[in-house]
Amino acid sequence: MCNDVWVRVRVGVPRSRNQAILALVGAALVVGCAVQLVRGALSLSWPKADGVVAYSEYMRGRRAIGVDIRYQYTTGGRTYTGDRFRFQFWTAARRMYGRDVQSLLGRYRVGERVHVAVNPADAADSVLEPGIDF
Repeated sequence: MCNDVWVRVRVGVPRSRNQAILALVGAALVVGCAVQLVRGALSLSWPKADGVVAYSEYMRGRRAIGVDIRYQYTTGGRTYTGDRFRFQFWTAARRMYGRDVQSLLGRYRVGERVHVAVNPADAADSVLEPGIDF
């Protein structure tokens, strides 16, 4: 015999302070992740500008490792400095494997010429690798 299990989810106004806090934290996480997802998707259509890598090192933390890459690019007759490598969720920004970090640092050496995706609405907003980082 098969027992069917039904889970009932009630959606409504939080009834306690703890439920309200949990709902606010959950909503903030959803919004924060959605913003990065949308911006990453939009960056695929941003125009490219020529740039050069100005700084390229690994970021080592207590339990995490990532990349710290800074670059300069020129658009509209002005020079800008950017440091966004990818549109990443804040929980995964410094959670890379050592071999991935070494590969990226080998690809983006100081002085290396790069193409930078630049936000057409704000030239100071840029990303080195456009798209969504899954």
